[in-house]
Amino acid sequence: MAQDIGEQIKTKASAFSAYSIACNESTDISNSAQLLVFLRGVNETFEVTQELAGIETLSGTTKGQDLFFAVERVLEKNELKWEKMAGITTDGAAAMVGRKSGLATLVSQKVSECGGKVVKYHCILHQEQLCAKSVRLVDVMRDVVKIVNNIRSKTLSHRQFKALMEEMDVQYGDVLYHQELQGKDQIITQLFDHIRAFKQKLLLLKRHLSAEVGMVKEKVHEYDAVLSNLIQEFDSRFEDFRHNTADFELFAQSFTISVDAVRDDLQMELVDLQCDSELKHKFTSLPLTDFNKCVPANRHK
Repeated sequence: MAQDIGEQIKTKASAFSAYSIACNESTDISNSAQLLVFLRGVNETFEVTQELAGIETLSGTTKGQDLFFAVERVLEKNELKWEKMAGITTDGAAAMVGRKSGLATLVSQKVSECGGKVVKYHCILHQEQLCAKSVRLVDVMRDVVKIVNNIRSKTLSHRQFKALMEEMDVQYGDVLYHQELQGKDQIITQLFDHIRAFKQKLLLLKRHLSAEVGMVKEKVHEYDAVLSNLIQEFDSRFEDFRHNTADFELFAQSFTISVDAVRDDLQMELVDLQCDSELKHKFTSLPLTDFNKCVPANRHK
């Protein structure tokens, strides 16, 4: 089966217009280090392929160079071309993101040598976890996790909990293991929208807190400091995403973005796109990924 999946990836990879990879280092039951390389590729008709491209065992050291060689083997095995790589996402470990010899840097250099350009990102979920740790509410989160696990691990408890929520007519009728950032078929603009929305909620909560008159003054300052630190963490850790906001808007808001706000070499094409009434109708009626499948290949530049 693994061989068959590998052949399928090779076949699809030959038609990729671009692809990105996500790399994660882990340890198996024998305590051997492994690098998992996940692949997302897209062809000219905007058909998206998502697969685990390979698992490479790392013998000896796990420096950036070792990780790079592992990625190189995965790409060669799947006949993926370096110049078509558009992005790499890592977990933020030093060997992954080191400025001189980290995996992301070495991959970026290789792609540049081959005539391409790659965007480097730090995994959104991992950055959210780091932001959460900065709050230092370990006791609260430990109890919440225990409660959620207790409800979801027992069928009877889970049914009773859902029945209670339905009886109380609450906004949310269940506890979730996963959050809206997780799952297949999501794209970076959607994920970053969730991040921006959460930050705005933090700012709103901070404003509400400052207007609260029924709380002890010291507690208001304490909670305000917690929220301020968390907002600062989000600003710092998601700075690389904000740098690409213009590209995100061009992709997600093609018919409303100002022509003057995009690069000069894209302006003429954008005018043609925005004046296409048929495509504009599809843009407003279809999910973004489905809409892009309707756009002629010569418009995806």
